[in-house]
Amino acid sequence: MTAPASGALPEIGPLLGRLAGWSEEGVLADGILGPIRLGLVDAILERAGVARRHLAAGNITSARSAIGRPAWLSEWERAVAAASAAVAEEAERRLRHAAIAARYPAKRLASLLPDV
Repeated sequence: MTAPASGALPEIGPLLGRLAGWSEEGVLADGILGPIRLGLVDAILERAGVARRHLAAGNITSARSAIGRPAWLSEWERAVAAASAAVAEEAERRLRHAAIAARYPAKRLASLLPDV
């Protein structure tokens, strides 16, 4: 989405599509990544609300700043960092669980764990 050229800002919700819908892809998608995805949607909608308030006040420059490329990129990078950490933590949790079940030596496991 680009910043508004005038005083009009389209509805953001319908443009988010599957990003705003709950996934059916299992625990990793919903249980681990779902809250991060919904946090991104919340941040996008919040920024759109800020942009609308600026537009209502006649401040197009601030509205553009609220929803422009740097703002979107900032929210995206925050979500990617959170998703990366969540996936690494889940991988480590699963590896530790499997190691316990297989009686794999803890010292050997330590070298296999992802860097979080």
